[in-house]
Amino acid sequence: MEWLGETFNRLQEEMLTRKTRCFILCSLNTVESEDKQDIIGFLTLKEEENGSIYISQCAIEAENKRRGYGTRLFQHLRTIYPPGTSYWGLCRRANKPAIKFYLKQGARFMDNDQMANKYDYNADLYTAIEFIDNVKT
Repeated sequence: MEWLGETFNRLQEEMLTRKTRCFILCSLNTVESEDKQDIIGFLTLKEEENGSIYISQCAIEAENKRRGYGTRLFQHLRTIYPPGTSYWGLCRRANKPAIKFYLKQGARFMDNDQMANKYDYNADLYTAIEFIDNVKT
């Protein structure tokens, strides 16, 4: 699970102090009568003071991409936060598959690059996206 190391090492302090919430999607594989759990993906977020949710990370293991797991993580948010909740995040401009995924989730591009600067990201490399969950569960 090397793909998780860098992200979790960076977010460890925030997770331990409950500044960040992390949702992990796992699979259960039974191999030779041994149960083994594998992490497929995760979503980390921060609840902002204004009530919006900052999505700091959404990642799916490469071999499991395009199977609906990212959508499942976003659907899970709808069970936690009420309709009308505003979500936003930053995405590397060069990461076209991620941008396409967020747009599929109902995101739209935000007009100002101050959001990138808020979390010390280079606004030339990152774009801000947001969506409001109007779906009732």
